[in-house]
Amino acid sequence: MQTRMPVRAKPFEHQRNACDAAIDAFYSGRSRGYALLMQMGCGKSLAAIGVAGRLDLLRNRSKEFEITDTSNEIEPQAKAFSSISIAFRQDFETFDETNGVLVVYPFT
Repeated sequence: MQTRMPVRAKPFEHQRNACDAAIDAFYSGRSRGYALLMQMGCGKSLAAIGVAGRLDLLRNRSKEFEITDTSNEIEPQAKAFSSISIAFRQDFETFDETNGVLVVYPFT
């Protein structure tokens, strides 16, 4: 299932492929969640925003995207840097083309 990623940027091929794989996993019934495993700076945020936007458009649902910030639990040294949820929130506001709402939950 390939459709355009609803983002305000031109995604690279690997980002489009990741988005397609996530959408296929959700719609095949194989998964209720999906991990985007890419190195830092490879565009995980844009791919995730694309997945959320496509799910919203395909399901015709309210535009609320939920993430869990696990950065401080997985990497305690990350506390010295800005939280991933802050960076992702900025990316979401910049690139989301569907005017969605981002909800960030702390890792518990």
